[in-house]
Amino acid sequence: MVVPERRPLTDEPVALLVEGELDQKFLIKLTNQLNLPAKLWIEYVDGVKNFGKGVANVVNNPAYRNRSLKILVILGDADDDPTNALDVARNALIGNGFKPHENAGALGEANRYGVRSGVYIFPSATDQGYVEDLFIKGLMTEPDDVMACVEDVQQTLLDCLFGAGRPIKPHEVSKFKMELFVLARRGKLPTRALHEIMFNEDWFPWDSGAFDDIKQFLHMLANAVK
Repeated sequence: MVVPERRPLTDEPVALLVEGELDQKFLIKLTNQLNLPAKLWIEYVDGVKNFGKGVANVVNNPAYRNRSLKILVILGDADDDPTNALDVARNALIGNGFKPHENAGALGEANRYGVRSGVYIFPSATDQGYVEDLFIKGLMTEPDDVMACVEDVQQTLLDCLFGAGRPIKPHEVSKFKMELFVLARRGKLPTRALHEIMFNEDWFPWDSGAFDDIKQFLHMLANAVK
């Protein structure tokens, strides 16, 4: 069970902080499908730079002081350096009195308020990339050739832009690939945010093995507070 987005933390035993709304919508949809034995609160902070502020907001919430919260996790993108991404998220927790595990995907010791904490990195703790790359990995396991066409079109455009002295940032490449996929699947360009389209389509591969690790992590969090 998941509390609707943009609501304050109340009595949920597990709180998740993510970078953006795309991450939040993905986790809400995924968590609802998993039918976990505990409620999760999922909120986005509008970028890595706001992780510290997001954690501080949790600390200042009555649910933290009254000890109803048991677990706090930051989920962020690896970008071009998963080790640095882990350090940034851990420092946001440590700076607010938490004791996160030194490794991604694990929980550390409880702090003075009995809250354990940790960090999860998209698409993995060892690979560069973003949450969009996790989606792409899942889509590429589908038994069709749509993604192969997307790869061809994307590479052609990127080569053209690079040759014109207009290279695209890696994060934008991943988003662009997802937009191309939606175009290929739906026959028209996305006119709404990707999360308002992809996660409600029957072709989104929720059962793909690409999501096994995040599913196992969410199960671990929920079972830790049963």
